[in-house]
Amino acid sequence: MGGTRRLGTDSSRLCRCKRTCALLSTRCAPITWTPDALDEQASRDLWAAYRRATENLGPDRDVDAVLVALQALTDPINAFFEAVLVMAEDEAVRRNRLALVYAVAAIPDGVVDLSQVMGF
Repeated sequence: MGGTRRLGTDSSRLCRCKRTCALLSTRCAPITWTPDALDEQASRDLWAAYRRATENLGPDRDVDAVLVALQALTDPINAFFEAVLVMAEDEAVRRNRLALVYAVAAIPDGVVDLSQVMGF
């Protein structure tokens, strides 16, 4: 993997964030959701960070681009999980939050299997 970006000192934080998103996203398939209905600031912040981090990712994205996007999301993901109960009692709220988590977890799909990264 010559030339591939190194995860650096934040690799364990990145892996923990991605692992949490991946575990929660197994509870849902890709579903239709309503970003405008995100009800908490941490959810809206994660959605905004997701849009910024993925705006230049296309079908030809590479490992470096995926890692850059995920690193940019580490702090917003942590803030989201500290402030938001993903598995809310209200089904619509829960599905919307799960869909956001699913979107984050799906960033590396088809590019890199992070479960093969040490610490994941």
